[in-house]
Amino acid sequence: MDNSTYTAFLGWTRVATGPLDAALRKIKEMKDPGEQTLLIFENETGKQVDFDLRGSIDEVLARVAPKT
Repeated sequence: MDNSTYTAFLGWTRVATGPLDAALRKIKEMKDPGEQTLLIFENETGKQVDFDLRGSIDEVLARVAPKT
């Protein structure tokens, strides 16, 4: 995992800010497919980023873990 921090918004509400693993955990707790649009930004660059949120939190984190 990288050292960057991320901020996620569900609609107009900020739902998570922090390191990627913590932000993804919070997003997985709150995200309901029927809800508003989820946007995630990398804080240092301000770029919007997308993550595959399907499956369990362990599966999500495994997909974003650096390949060694």
